[in-house]
Amino acid sequence: MVQYQYSPSLLSVKLRNIVEMSELDIEFKTPSRTIKENSLLTDIDLHELSQLYEDVSFKTLIIGDMKKEQALKSLVIGEDENHTLTSSLECLDEKGLDNSILQNENKLVKLVSYMKKRAFLSGCNQLVFLNSSKEARELTLLEDWGNMNSELIDAKELFDSFKPWQFLSLAYGDSIAHVSKLGSVSMEDEVIDFKSSSSFWEGSFVTEQKKVVSANLVPMRE
Repeated sequence: MVQYQYSPSLLSVKLRNIVEMSELDIEFKTPSRTIKENSLLTDIDLHELSQLYEDVSFKTLIIGDMKKEQALKSLVIGEDENHTLTSSLECLDEKGLDNSILQNENKLVKLVSYMKKRAFLSGCNQLVFLNSSKEARELTLLEDWGNMNSELIDAKELFDSFKPWQFLSLAYGDSIAHVSKLGSVSMEDEVIDFKSSSSFWEGSFVTEQKKVVSANLVPMRE
């Protein structure tokens, strides 16, 4: 049986900022009425939803002059299963990215970005956007997104096994000095503008506390 889960915040904030989210007019039918996603709930609603769904939770809202109302927070339909998403995901080779995507397409997460661009996510926090010719147009190296504020069941098991990214001889958390070994750099605030001397990448790295945590890179094509 397929499991369905409802919550306004299934994914952590950093992931929600990456993935295109479509708003749906979700409704839940009870014996008494049809409840819309953001409806305020009566005592009868609370009882009937609790009878219909084994795994349901509610939240308290402060309305107007400190008046408290109840609303739906989350619910689950179907049996929980052990998810093994990242065990089958591959890491991509940035030296031959187009071929690496082609060879591993079925072992990557397919998604649509918030800019409605087709993209692939690897098991090493590499997010690759494609152009109309299905070639890599942008490589984003993601910092750890964590599970904070994520209501998704098994989120920890799903996401904790993603490996930190590597790029050429650079790795997540390396010092700023490591970037200069790969090509020409210039730094402003916590952003390093970068152009590789031995490969076809250019772009910028973002640092925190003098450590490299993420990057946005584009291929320099002839």
